[in-house]
Amino acid sequence: MKFEAKIFEGHKELIAIHLPLKPETIWGKQDRYFIKGQVKKCRFEGEVGFRRGFHYFLFEEALLKKAGLTPGDLVLFSLELRKPSLIEAKEKPKLAWVYLVKG
Repeated sequence: MKFEAKIFEGHKELIAIHLPLKPETIWGKQDRYFIKGQVKKCRFEGEVGFRRGFHYFLFEEALLKKAGLTPGDLVLFSLELRKPSLIEAKEKPKLAWVYLVKG
C-alpha cells in the first residue's frame, strides 16, 4: 500500500506520522500490525501502534537521518505486512517504532 503522510514532532520530541487510513481496512482485523516499508528509498521495519484515536509509528534517529526526514515534510510511504520475529511476537505491545533496515 502507498500513501502520503506528514512527519510531525509529538510528545517528548518524538518524530512520527499518523497513518491516513485504518490498517484493518487494508489487512483485516489483527491484534498487532508488524510492517516493512520504504520512504525516500530507505527501507524500514517496525510496528503500527494505536494511541489517542490514531494509528501511528515513531521513527528511530538513524532512519530520520538517512532519509533526510524532518517535521513538516509530506512524504510518500509504501507499507506491507510482515511476519514478526519470535521475540516481537512474544513481547507485550509498547510504543510503535520503525527502524532503518541496513543493506
